[in-house]
Amino acid sequence: FEQELAARLLTAGVAQLVSARRADGLWPHYQDAARPSVGVTALVGRALARLEPELDPAAKEALAGARQALLAAQLADGGVGDAREPVPHRIYATSLAVLALRGDPRAADARARMARFLTGAQVGEA
Repeated sequence: FEQELAARLLTAGVAQLVSARRADGLWPHYQDAARPSVGVTALVGRALARLEPELDPAAKEALAGARQALLAAQLADGGVGDAREPVPHRIYATSLAVLALRGDPRAADARARMARFLTGAQVGEA
Protein backbone atom coordinates (compact mmCIF):
# COMPACT_ATOMS: atom_id res chain seq x y z
CA PHE A 1 0.00 0.00 0.00
CA GLU A 2 1.32 3.40 -0.91
CA GLN A 3 1.91 5.42 2.27
CA GLU A 4 1.93 8.78 0.49
CA LEU A 5 -1.44 8.10 -1.12
CA ALA A 6 -2.87 6.95 2.22
CA ALA A 7 -1.64 10.12 3.90
CA ARG A 8 -3.22 12.29 1.19
CA LEU A 9 -6.52 10.44 1.47
CA LEU A 10 -6.56 10.77 5.26
CA THR A 11 -5.78 14.48 5.02
CA ALA A 12 -8.61 14.96 2.52
CA GLY A 13 -11.01 12.96 4.67
CA VAL A 14 -10.17 14.97 7.77
CA ALA A 15 -10.65 18.22 5.86
CA GLN A 16 -14.06 17.02 4.68
CA LEU A 17 -15.09 16.12 8.24
CA VAL A 18 -13.88 19.45 9.64
CA SER A 19 -15.70 21.40 6.93
CA ALA A 20 -18.99 19.59 7.70
CA ARG A 21 -19.02 20.76 11.33
CA ARG A 22 -22.04 22.88 12.18
CA ALA A 23 -21.87 26.27 13.88
CA ASP A 24 -23.24 24.70 17.09
CA GLY A 25 -20.19 22.39 17.25
CA LEU A 26 -22.08 19.24 16.27
CA TRP A 27 -22.05 17.41 12.95
CA PRO A 28 -25.16 17.08 10.80
CA HIS A 29 -27.51 14.12 10.96
CA TYR A 30 -26.91 11.56 8.23
CA GLN A 31 -30.54 11.69 7.07
CA ASP A 32 -31.14 15.42 7.43
CA ALA A 33 -28.19 17.81 7.24
CA ALA A 34 -30.34 20.59 8.72
CA ARG A 35 -30.41 18.90 12.12
CA PRO A 36 -27.54 18.12 14.45
CA SER A 37 -26.61 14.61 15.53
CA VAL A 38 -24.89 13.49 18.71
CA GLY A 39 -24.36 10.06 17.13
CA VAL A 40 -22.64 11.45 14.04
CA THR A 41 -20.61 13.79 16.24
CA ALA A 42 -19.46 10.77 18.24
CA LEU A 43 -18.51 8.95 15.02
CA VAL A 44 -16.55 11.94 13.71
CA GLY A 45 -14.92 12.41 17.12
CA ARG A 46 -13.82 8.78 17.06
CA ALA A 47 -12.35 9.17 13.56
CA LEU A 48 -10.48 12.35 14.48
CA ALA A 49 -9.25 10.88 17.77
CA ARG A 50 -7.64 7.97 15.88
CA LEU A 51 -5.52 10.51 14.00
CA GLU A 52 -5.03 13.00 16.83
CA PRO A 53 -1.21 13.14 16.79
CA GLU A 54 -1.20 13.95 13.06
CA LEU A 55 -4.08 16.47 13.02
CA ASP A 56 -3.57 20.06 11.93
CA PRO A 57 -4.70 22.88 14.27
CA ALA A 58 -8.17 23.20 12.69
CA ALA A 59 -8.80 19.47 13.03
CA LYS A 60 -7.52 19.46 16.62
CA GLU A 61 -9.95 22.28 17.40
CA ALA A 62 -12.77 20.29 15.75
CA LEU A 63 -11.87 17.24 17.85
CA ALA A 64 -11.86 19.35 21.00
CA GLY A 65 -15.27 20.70 20.01
CA ALA A 66 -16.64 17.22 19.36
CA ARG A 67 -15.40 16.04 22.74
CA GLN A 68 -16.96 19.04 24.46
CA ALA A 69 -20.28 18.42 22.68
CA LEU A 70 -20.23 14.75 23.74
CA LEU A 71 -19.54 15.66 27.34
CA ALA A 72 -22.41 18.15 27.21
CA ALA A 73 -24.70 15.43 25.81
CA GLN A 74 -24.05 13.05 28.70
CA LEU A 75 -27.23 12.31 30.64
CA ALA A 76 -27.71 11.48 34.31
CA ASP A 77 -27.57 7.73 33.63
CA GLY A 78 -24.09 8.10 32.08
CA GLY A 79 -25.03 7.57 28.45
CA VAL A 80 -25.15 10.29 25.84
CA GLY A 81 -28.43 11.37 24.35
CA ASP A 82 -30.08 13.86 22.09
CA ALA A 83 -33.60 15.01 22.95
CA ARG A 84 -34.07 16.14 19.34
CA GLU A 85 -33.57 12.61 18.00
CA PRO A 86 -36.93 10.87 17.40
CA VAL A 87 -35.28 7.43 17.39
CA PRO A 88 -32.49 7.53 19.95
CA HIS A 89 -29.30 5.66 19.15
CA ARG A 90 -27.93 5.90 22.66
CA ILE A 91 -25.89 2.69 22.74
CA TYR A 92 -24.28 3.49 19.38
CA ALA A 93 -23.57 7.11 20.28
CA THR A 94 -22.30 6.29 23.76
CA SER A 95 -20.00 3.54 22.47
CA LEU A 96 -18.44 5.91 19.95
CA ALA A 97 -18.27 8.70 22.54
CA VAL A 98 -16.19 6.47 24.83
CA LEU A 99 -13.74 5.97 21.97
CA ALA A 100 -13.76 9.64 20.92
CA LEU A 101 -12.97 10.72 24.47
CA ARG A 102 -10.09 8.26 24.92
CA GLY A 103 -6.84 10.12 25.41
CA ASP A 104 -8.51 13.17 26.97
CA PRO A 105 -7.62 13.06 30.68
CA ARG A 106 -10.35 15.60 31.48
CA ALA A 107 -12.94 13.08 30.29
CA ALA A 108 -11.88 10.11 32.44
CA ASP A 109 -14.81 10.33 34.85
CA ALA A 110 -17.31 10.85 32.03
CA ARG A 111 -15.91 7.85 30.15
CA ALA A 112 -16.22 5.70 33.27
CA ARG A 113 -19.88 6.72 33.63
CA MET A 114 -20.45 5.94 29.95
CA ALA A 115 -18.85 2.51 30.37
CA ARG A 116 -21.15 1.77 33.33
CA PHE A 117 -24.15 2.83 31.23
CA LEU A 118 -23.08 0.49 28.41
CA THR A 119 -22.49 -2.40 30.81
CA GLY A 120 -25.90 -1.85 32.34
CA ALA A 121 -27.53 -1.79 28.91
CA GLN A 122 -25.95 -5.14 28.02
CA VAL A 123 -26.85 -6.75 31.33
CA GLY A 124 -30.39 -5.36 31.05
CA GLU A 125 -30.89 -7.07 27.69
CA ALA A 126 -30.02 -10.53 29.03
